[in-house]
Amino acid sequence: VMYHYVLENRESAPAGIRPLFVDEFEQQLDWLEENFQIVAPEEFLFGVKNGLNSASKAPCLLTFDDGTRDHLEVVAPILQRRSLPGIFFVLAWPTQRGKMPVTHALHWLLGQPEEEVWRGLRSFAEQNLGGTDALGSRDEAMRVYHYETGLRGLIKYAVNFALPPEAAEEVIASLAQSHGQALDQLAAQWFLGEREIKLLSASGMEIGMHGSSHRSLTQLGANGMAEEVVHSSAYLHSLTGKAPTWFCWPFGGSDLDKGT
Repeated sequence: VMYHYVLENRESAPAGIRPLFVDEFEQQLDWLEENFQIVAPEEFLFGVKNGLNSASKAPCLLTFDDGTRDHLEVVAPILQRRSLPGIFFVLAWPTQRGKMPVTHALHWLLGQPEEEVWRGLRSFAEQNLGGTDALGSRDEAMRVYHYETGLRGLIKYAVNFALPPEAAEEVIASLAQSHGQALDQLAAQWFLGEREIKLLSASGMEIGMHGSSHRSLTQLGANGMAEEVVHSSAYLHSLTGKAPTWFCWPFGGSDLDKGT
Protein backbone atom coordinates (compact mmCIF):
# COMPACT_ATOMS: atom_id res chain seq x y z
CA VAL A 1 0.00 0.00 0.00
CA MET A 2 1.60 3.25 -1.17
CA TYR A 3 1.25 6.65 0.48
CA HIS A 4 2.46 10.17 -0.29
CA TYR A 5 1.70 13.08 2.05
CA VAL A 6 0.35 12.30 5.54
CA LEU A 7 -0.30 15.52 7.46
CA GLU A 8 -1.43 16.35 10.98
CA ASN A 9 -4.51 18.34 10.06
CA ARG A 10 -6.23 20.25 7.30
CA GLU A 11 -4.86 23.58 8.47
CA SER A 12 -1.30 22.39 7.75
CA ALA A 13 -2.08 21.26 4.18
CA PRO A 14 -1.01 23.41 1.22
CA ALA A 15 -4.04 24.17 -0.93
CA GLY A 16 -2.77 22.40 -4.03
CA ILE A 17 -2.21 18.92 -2.59
CA ARG A 18 -4.60 16.19 -1.52
CA PRO A 19 -2.96 14.62 1.51
CA LEU A 20 -4.13 11.95 3.88
CA PHE A 21 -4.60 13.19 7.43
CA VAL A 22 -3.50 11.46 10.61
CA ASP A 23 -6.96 10.32 11.66
CA GLU A 24 -7.56 8.82 8.21
CA PHE A 25 -4.13 7.20 8.16
CA GLU A 26 -4.68 5.64 11.59
CA GLN A 27 -8.06 4.27 10.48
CA GLN A 28 -6.49 2.73 7.40
CA LEU A 29 -3.73 1.16 9.49
CA ASP A 30 -6.37 -0.30 11.83
CA TRP A 31 -8.08 -1.94 8.87
CA LEU A 32 -4.84 -3.15 7.30
CA GLU A 33 -3.63 -4.69 10.57
CA GLU A 34 -6.96 -6.45 10.99
CA ASN A 35 -6.97 -7.93 7.51
CA PHE A 36 -3.28 -8.33 6.61
CA GLN A 37 0.07 -9.04 8.18
CA ILE A 38 2.13 -5.89 7.77
CA VAL A 39 5.67 -7.06 7.17
CA ALA A 40 9.17 -5.73 6.59
CA PRO A 41 10.45 -5.52 3.01
CA GLU A 42 12.57 -8.67 3.24
CA GLU A 43 9.62 -10.65 4.63
CA PHE A 44 7.42 -9.38 1.82
CA LEU A 45 9.92 -10.53 -0.80
CA PHE A 46 10.17 -13.93 0.87
CA GLY A 47 6.39 -14.30 0.71
CA VAL A 48 6.27 -13.30 -2.95
CA LYS A 49 9.07 -15.69 -3.90
CA ASN A 50 7.91 -18.65 -1.84
CA GLY A 51 4.14 -18.41 -2.02
CA LEU A 52 1.59 -17.38 0.56
CA ASN A 53 0.56 -19.51 3.50
CA SER A 54 -3.22 -19.84 3.18
CA ALA A 55 -3.50 -20.38 6.93
CA SER A 56 -2.20 -16.89 7.72
CA LYS A 57 -3.01 -13.37 6.67
CA ALA A 58 -1.59 -12.17 3.36
CA PRO A 59 1.49 -9.97 3.73
CA CYS A 60 1.18 -6.22 3.26
CA LEU A 61 4.05 -3.80 2.62
CA LEU A 62 3.67 -0.12 3.55
CA THR A 63 5.52 2.28 1.24
CA PHE A 64 5.90 6.05 1.25
CA ASP A 65 7.02 8.03 -1.79
CA ASP A 66 9.23 11.11 -2.22
CA GLY A 67 10.92 11.77 1.14
CA THR A 68 8.82 14.67 2.35
CA ARG A 69 9.24 15.93 5.91
CA ASP A 70 5.95 14.50 7.11
CA HIS A 71 7.39 11.01 6.66
CA LEU A 72 9.80 11.57 9.55
CA GLU A 73 7.70 13.96 11.60
CA VAL A 74 4.28 12.30 11.26
CA VAL A 75 4.46 8.84 9.70
CA ALA A 76 7.50 7.28 11.39
CA PRO A 77 6.30 7.98 14.97
CA ILE A 78 2.95 6.36 14.19
CA LEU A 79 4.60 3.27 12.70
CA GLN A 80 7.03 3.01 15.62
CA ARG A 81 4.20 3.27 18.15
CA ARG A 82 2.45 0.41 16.39
CA SER A 83 5.72 -1.55 15.88
CA LEU A 84 5.16 -1.53 12.13
CA PRO A 85 7.87 -1.44 9.43
CA GLY A 86 7.79 0.70 6.31
CA ILE A 87 9.87 1.51 3.27
CA PHE A 88 10.47 5.14 2.31
CA PHE A 89 11.39 5.96 -1.29
CA VAL A 90 13.49 9.13 -1.13
CA LEU A 91 14.33 11.55 -3.94
CA ALA A 92 17.95 12.70 -4.11
CA TRP A 93 17.77 16.16 -5.72
CA PRO A 94 15.73 18.03 -3.08
CA THR A 95 18.27 17.19 -0.38
CA GLN A 96 21.49 17.03 -2.34
CA ARG A 97 20.92 20.00 -4.66
CA GLY A 98 18.15 21.91 -2.91
CA LYS A 99 16.11 21.49 -6.09
CA MET A 100 12.33 21.28 -5.96
CA PRO A 101 10.98 18.53 -8.25
CA VAL A 102 8.68 20.09 -10.82
CA THR A 103 5.89 17.64 -9.88
CA HIS A 104 5.87 18.87 -6.29
CA ALA A 105 6.30 22.49 -7.28
CA LEU A 106 3.14 22.00 -9.32
CA HIS A 107 1.39 20.66 -6.22
CA TRP A 108 2.08 24.00 -4.58
CA LEU A 109 1.17 25.99 -7.69
CA LEU A 110 -2.21 24.26 -7.98
CA GLY A 111 -3.17 26.08 -4.83
CA GLN A 112 -3.55 29.07 -7.17
CA PRO A 113 -6.50 29.40 -9.61
CA GLU A 114 -6.23 26.63 -12.22
CA GLU A 115 -7.29 28.97 -15.05
CA GLU A 116 -4.39 31.26 -14.22
CA VAL A 117 -1.89 28.38 -14.19
CA TRP A 118 -3.20 27.09 -17.53
CA ARG A 119 -2.93 30.55 -19.10
CA GLY A 120 0.67 30.72 -17.97
CA LEU A 121 1.46 27.33 -19.53
CA ARG A 122 -0.24 28.25 -22.79
CA SER A 123 1.60 31.58 -22.99
CA PHE A 124 4.95 29.88 -22.36
CA ALA A 125 4.29 27.23 -25.03
CA GLU A 126 3.25 29.84 -27.59
CA GLN A 127 6.30 32.01 -26.93
CA ASN A 128 8.96 29.32 -26.55
CA LEU A 129 7.79 25.99 -27.99
CA GLY A 130 6.02 26.82 -31.22
CA GLY A 131 2.46 26.61 -29.94
CA THR A 132 0.15 24.91 -27.49
CA ASP A 133 0.54 21.49 -29.11
CA ALA A 134 3.62 21.20 -26.89
CA LEU A 135 1.26 20.87 -23.91
CA GLY A 136 0.04 17.46 -25.12
CA SER A 137 -3.29 16.12 -26.26
CA ARG A 138 -6.47 16.48 -24.26
CA ASP A 139 -7.41 12.83 -24.86
CA GLU A 140 -4.11 11.56 -23.52
CA ALA A 141 -4.29 13.91 -20.56
CA MET A 142 -7.73 12.62 -19.68
CA ARG A 143 -6.61 9.02 -20.07
CA VAL A 144 -3.70 9.44 -17.68
CA TYR A 145 -5.48 11.80 -15.26
CA HIS A 146 -8.96 10.32 -15.52
CA TYR A 147 -9.55 11.00 -11.83
CA GLU A 148 -8.94 14.74 -12.13
CA THR A 149 -11.12 17.61 -13.26
CA GLY A 150 -10.57 18.48 -16.93
CA LEU A 151 -8.38 21.56 -16.50
CA ARG A 152 -6.36 20.13 -13.63
CA GLY A 153 -5.69 17.00 -15.65
CA LEU A 154 -4.49 19.05 -18.62
CA ILE A 155 -2.12 21.03 -16.40
CA LYS A 156 -0.65 17.96 -14.71
CA TYR A 157 -0.19 16.09 -17.99
CA ALA A 158 1.47 19.05 -19.67
CA VAL A 159 3.95 19.57 -16.84
CA ASN A 160 4.66 15.96 -15.90
CA PHE A 161 4.73 14.31 -19.34
CA ALA A 162 4.29 16.53 -22.41
CA LEU A 163 6.75 19.38 -21.89
CA PRO A 164 10.51 18.73 -22.10
CA PRO A 165 11.78 18.49 -18.50
CA GLU A 166 13.88 21.65 -18.69
CA ALA A 167 10.97 23.62 -20.15
CA ALA A 168 8.59 22.35 -17.46
CA GLU A 169 11.03 23.36 -14.74
CA GLU A 170 11.51 26.80 -16.28
CA VAL A 171 7.84 27.66 -16.61
CA ILE A 172 6.84 26.30 -13.19
CA ALA A 173 9.68 28.20 -11.50
CA SER A 174 8.58 31.37 -13.31
CA LEU A 175 4.93 30.91 -12.34
CA ALA A 176 5.82 30.17 -8.72
CA GLN A 177 8.07 33.23 -8.58
CA SER A 178 5.22 35.36 -9.91
CA HIS A 179 3.33 34.31 -6.78
CA GLY A 180 6.27 35.13 -4.52
CA GLN A 181 7.54 31.59 -4.02
CA ALA A 182 11.19 30.60 -4.61
CA LEU A 183 11.37 26.88 -5.32
CA ASP A 184 14.66 26.28 -3.51
CA GLN A 185 13.03 27.61 -0.35
CA LEU A 186 10.03 25.38 -0.94
CA ALA A 187 12.29 22.33 -1.35
CA ALA A 188 13.87 23.02 2.05
CA GLN A 189 10.43 23.36 3.63
CA TRP A 190 8.86 20.23 2.14
CA PHE A 191 11.65 17.65 1.90
CA LEU A 192 13.86 15.78 4.33
CA GLY A 193 17.40 17.04 4.81
CA GLU A 194 20.42 14.78 5.06
CA ARG A 195 20.20 14.62 8.85
CA GLU A 196 16.52 13.66 8.66
CA ILE A 197 17.17 10.90 6.12
CA LYS A 198 19.82 9.48 8.46
CA LEU A 199 17.38 9.64 11.39
CA LEU A 200 14.69 7.88 9.39
CA SER A 201 17.11 5.11 8.48
CA ALA A 202 18.41 4.84 12.05
CA SER A 203 14.83 4.47 13.32
CA GLY A 204 14.66 1.10 11.57
CA MET A 205 12.79 2.17 8.46
CA GLU A 206 13.98 0.97 5.05
CA ILE A 207 15.26 3.68 2.70
CA GLY A 208 14.66 3.02 -0.99
CA MET A 209 15.36 4.90 -4.22
CA HIS A 210 12.83 7.04 -6.05
CA GLY A 211 15.32 8.43 -8.52
CA SER A 212 16.87 11.87 -8.28
CA SER A 213 14.58 14.32 -10.06
CA HIS A 214 11.11 12.69 -10.16
CA ARG A 215 11.14 13.28 -13.91
CA SER A 216 8.99 10.94 -16.00
CA LEU A 217 11.02 7.91 -16.99
CA THR A 218 9.33 7.93 -20.40
CA GLN A 219 11.21 11.17 -21.06
CA LEU A 220 14.54 10.09 -19.60
CA GLY A 221 15.13 7.05 -21.82
CA ALA A 222 17.28 4.06 -20.90
CA ASN A 223 20.45 6.06 -20.21
CA GLY A 224 18.59 8.64 -18.15
CA MET A 225 16.88 5.94 -16.14
CA ALA A 226 20.22 4.29 -15.41
CA GLU A 227 21.74 7.60 -14.32
CA GLU A 228 18.86 8.25 -11.93
CA VAL A 229 19.23 4.83 -10.32
CA VAL A 230 23.03 4.92 -10.07
CA HIS A 231 23.13 8.47 -8.74
CA SER A 232 20.39 8.07 -6.13
CA SER A 233 21.83 4.73 -4.99
CA ALA A 234 25.28 6.20 -4.40
CA TYR A 235 23.89 9.26 -2.63
CA LEU A 236 21.60 7.36 -0.26
CA HIS A 237 24.38 4.86 0.44
CA SER A 238 26.65 7.74 1.44
CA LEU A 239 24.04 9.01 3.92
CA THR A 240 22.84 5.80 5.51
CA GLY A 241 25.84 3.50 5.13
CA LYS A 242 23.58 0.97 3.48
CA ALA A 243 23.25 0.40 -0.26
CA PRO A 244 19.54 0.68 -1.13
CA THR A 245 18.09 -2.35 -2.90
CA TRP A 246 14.54 -1.12 -3.55
CA PHE A 247 13.54 1.25 -6.35
CA CYS A 248 10.11 2.77 -6.97
CA TRP A 249 9.34 4.30 -10.39
CA PRO A 250 8.17 7.92 -10.35
CA PHE A 251 4.58 8.05 -11.65
CA GLY A 252 4.32 4.29 -11.12
CA GLY A 253 6.19 3.11 -14.21
CA SER A 254 7.95 3.86 -17.44
CA ASP A 255 5.45 2.88 -20.14
CA LEU A 256 2.40 5.13 -20.30
CA ASP A 257 1.09 3.33 -23.40
CA LYS A 258 0.52 0.27 -21.25
CA GLY A 259 -0.95 2.28 -18.44
CA THR A 260 1.85 1.51 -15.98
